[in-house]
Amino acid sequence: MADGGHDAAANARLVKRNQGAADRARISVRDFVVMAVLGFGAPIAAILPDKLVIALCRLASRIWPDSPPVAEKRAKIASSTGVWHDNAEDIVREQRAAQIASTAFLFKDMLLGRAYKIETEGIHHVTEALAKGHGAVAWIADLVYASDAGRQALSNAGYPPTHMSRPEHGFSHTQFGIKYLNPLRVRTEDKYVHKRVIYRRESGRAALQALGDRLNENGVISLLACADEGHSLVEVPVLGGHFNIAVGALKMGMRAGCPVLPVFCLPAPEPPYFKVRIGAPLPLDGEDRDQAILTAALRFAEDLNVIVQDAPHLWRGWATWRKDP
Repeated sequence: MADGGHDAAANARLVKRNQGAADRARISVRDFVVMAVLGFGAPIAAILPDKLVIALCRLASRIWPDSPPVAEKRAKIASSTGVWHDNAEDIVREQRAAQIASTAFLFKDMLLGRAYKIETEGIHHVTEALAKGHGAVAWIADLVYASDAGRQALSNAGYPPTHMSRPEHGFSHTQFGIKYLNPLRVRTEDKYVHKRVIYRRESGRAALQALGDRLNENGVISLLACADEGHSLVEVPVLGGHFNIAVGALKMGMRAGCPVLPVFCLPAPEPPYFKVRIGAPLPLDGEDRDQAILTAALRFAEDLNVIVQDAPHLWRGWATWRKDP
């Protein structure tokens, strides 16, 4: 990755990267595991009480086999601030349990209908944004449960978003999985969106145009604040290190002249209850476009930092986090 920007407060910076076409295997062993889980796990998750599902997910997280990426994540958590050094293993296990639970409640939704019970705070920010007539961008923090809960919260309030997704979203990254397995998840999630827009690296402009068209219709679009796709990223500080976020959401907001609203989704005390917080518009003012992007991303990172300090197991951004020298 090469530098493509300049320094800003708190050492944030813009960076560029080159992304080639996705190299996907035809099929993998994981695909067969997914099919087995769908066949046996989905009916079980659907019929069991919520609290028992959570308990079983915690049990499964203790016997789930480790992998090199998990070991790397554990090392990053241990080195992040020093606070969690002795608890890194527990945090990794809690995240695994939350990820399994997220899939289990997806199964409930797939077979029985709405599974999440959501309390939404700040929906007035969406209402106020749409009153200006230029649409609104929901920028959803990359937390476990967040994408599903965030879209459902907007849908429940009467603002189903046009959501940016990618072919790998779902259960598998292989050609077989994208064609046959991922649609099972996508069909369930699409109950809560106005439209799903697929970002393909070989033709990314088409997806961006579709999102822009929805903003021109004074609609809501949603994007996950992560670095899975995109050539333009911003590197922001979190927990004694930095991580990357794609800046597409901020650019869309600037281009359309509409607010970009940060969205944070956290489990409430009684799962699967969730609290979704929609924040005030991020600052995107100023003549210097790059500086405006950095300032908005830093504001988003400040709020995210507070959440990750309290619930490090919910943050999925550890993959791109790097400790400061």
